[in-house]
Amino acid sequence: KYLDGVKDNWGVTVNGRIHTLNKQEGRFSHFAYVKPNNQSLSSVTVSGQVTKGNKSGASNPTVKVYKHIGSDELAESVYGDILDETKFEDVTDKLSLTLTGNGGYTLDFSELDKTKNYVIKYEGDYDSSASDLNFQTKLSGYHNYYYSYYPVQLTWNNGVAFYSNKAQGDG
Repeated sequence: KYLDGVKDNWGVTVNGRIHTLNKQEGRFSHFAYVKPNNQSLSSVTVSGQVTKGNKSGASNPTVKVYKHIGSDELAESVYGDILDETKFEDVTDKLSLTLTGNGGYTLDFSELDKTKNYVIKYEGDYDSSASDLNFQTKLSGYHNYYYSYYPVQLTWNNGVAFYSNKAQGDG
């Protein structure tokens, strides 16, 4: 069973997962879902940050945002075949993307389509000698109808713990 992510009382959801991990190169990729659940939201920002295992002097990450335009549901496993243009539209250039240093980003969703879900693909560096890696996705904004009375604050963490051992085997 897959985790549902974190939701507010109106069903606005953030979810994510670490997609690939290359320990030799110290690189990883991450998928995040932003699901407005037909809620009209304003002042929406989404940020992503390596909170454990961040690499000092890391190069800027690659961040792409896709609007799900397909008629099917998004995969529960938090993945999207983002190259399929019949299901996903690259909207990165329509958003304000700020790279915050140390592998982080902030996206300003001034035009969040409440009827569509979004997939954010992140590719960046981490410290491959760290004992664990954690990537945090955070959404903040306001419900339009209740502006300033009902802020949305959702935080989702994805982590990996690395272990080393000196196991041996004979066959």
